[in-house]
Amino acid sequence: MIAAPSLTEPAPVDQSEAINIDERVSTRPLADGIMVVVWALLALAAGRLQFGYSSDYVEYLLYYESIPYTLSFTDTRFEPGFHFLAWIYRNWLGVSLGVLVSSIAAFSLAVKFLLFRKYLSHPLLAVILYVVLFYPIHEYTQYRAAASLSMGYWAIHLLLARRYAWAGLLFVLAFCFHYSSILLALVGIGGLVFRDRRIVPILLGVLLAGATVLDRFRFLLQDILGQLNPLSASYLDNKAKIEGVSLLSFNNLLLIAALGCYFVAGYQSRSRYHALFLTLTLASLLPIALLPDAPVIAQRSKEVLFIAVIFLACRSRLEWRDLPGFGFVALMTALLGYLWVAGGIIFA
Repeated sequence: MIAAPSLTEPAPVDQSEAINIDERVSTRPLADGIMVVVWALLALAAGRLQFGYSSDYVEYLLYYESIPYTLSFTDTRFEPGFHFLAWIYRNWLGVSLGVLVSSIAAFSLAVKFLLFRKYLSHPLLAVILYVVLFYPIHEYTQYRAAASLSMGYWAIHLLLARRYAWAGLLFVLAFCFHYSSILLALVGIGGLVFRDRRIVPILLGVLLAGATVLDRFRFLLQDILGQLNPLSASYLDNKAKIEGVSLLSFNNLLLIAALGCYFVAGYQSRSRYHALFLTLTLASLLPIALLPDAPVIAQRSKEVLFIAVIFLACRSRLEWRDLPGFGFVALMTALLGYLWVAGGIIFA
């Protein structure tokens, strides 16, 4: 009989990064209390629109209010997992969209915060980074992505624990809520197969190959994504005429600098955990390089893998060799937090 996956059991600690257990236990009650309060406030805020209207709220509201009483997966462009959940909330529970959003945000934040608490040396720092970097664009805006990625990163940690059956189940559920989570499964599994320094030339090879056959790659990707989501083709064609993305943007340069510092600090060989999340973070730059003329797809694909930077930055106790990389991550967080506010993503 297979035991259910747990987020609260003690995490195995690499011998190379031993943690003072007494110190962690002595500070945990206060940290846990803060995390619970932040979790509750942010979950309620998402459903009650406490920080203004999100850019996708009206679209979700129109969809939610038009859900028919008869369950059908052919009359919606949303993924089946999310549509089924929305159908239950709309027709069985008879509650508003705000209740559904708060429920999704509560689940998504709970999973991520528990992962921070179990696996990271600095869970509160991880919470701060996540709230600034991703809460505005996920739990507050892209509800499906928020739920999907919480399950996806839970599955990644189960892969590390060699609990493959539960990891596979969670990857399937994540895919049913947002198709882009397949990137997380592919890169996560690939990162475990090709460990340490070998992953760098592999990713660089993919980047160069994609750049040389970009047009063919683009049409193939359009065909695949078009079958999954009818909006993908318009995203790839950039019908919204959104300005293209670039590896040379300031926030991406900060990420590249952070990655360089982590390579110098030896994260690629420090532990399996560091190597995998370094791989995921590095891979988040590939969509930006491969699809610069399809900025919506490129940026959203990056966001799927980009969450890994939090697990990478907060895994170990911050020693001198860890501070340069963390410093660049903190600068990038401050910049993107400012851009979310200035661009009307949050507090609109």
